[in-house]
Amino acid sequence: MSYQHLLMLEEEGEEWVRPEGARQSHRVADLLNGVESAKTRGARRSVSGSEQQAVPEGASGQSIFVSYSHKDHRLFGVFKTMLAPAIQRGQIDLWSDRDIEVGDKWRDEIDAAIARAKVAMLLVSKDFLASSFIVNHELGPLLDSVRTRGVKVFWVCLSPCLYANTEIERYQAAHDVSRPLNTLEKPQREAVISSICAKLLQLAANNE
Repeated sequence: MSYQHLLMLEEEGEEWVRPEGARQSHRVADLLNGVESAKTRGARRSVSGSEQQAVPEGASGQSIFVSYSHKDHRLFGVFKTMLAPAIQRGQIDLWSDRDIEVGDKWRDEIDAAIARAKVAMLLVSKDFLASSFIVNHELGPLLDSVRTRGVKVFWVCLSPCLYANTEIERYQAAHDVSRPLNTLEKPQREAVISSICAKLLQLAANNE
């Protein structure tokens, strides 16, 4: 089964909206057109809104694998925008499935990204925990890497969910999980996200 088909099964009926008022599109169409993908060879690129800025060639930041439900794409976009300065400087290498290029072997790309990851950033929500794709292809292998390679778990609670019934509960969260991000007003939420991102950068720096 193709990666695009898996996305279609999981996101049927879901419409994706680009950050900052850019045009609407479906996630599958984005993948086919390569709109939000980034070259992993040569100069690393970061997407912030509708603009791209190249990372200086030779920059080698800590590799961070982001696992999230596509239904939580808006909050993922906020994190990516907040981390844009660090990505642009090459301080971190933030990888998500948006970096899969048209024509790439998606299983190989995900496996390779997990294999080089130093930090597993988990954006946890009810949709995250309900996703068989995440459980089978991302979360399980990432937690195996925690045990075998010492990968650091960095998780965020996006919405009320039963994370306590999973292995994730064993790891310290990046913020006060009694206050999931989607329960906060926008100014407070963005302040918390800024604090979370600062902790992520510190973890990446300490993990070099």
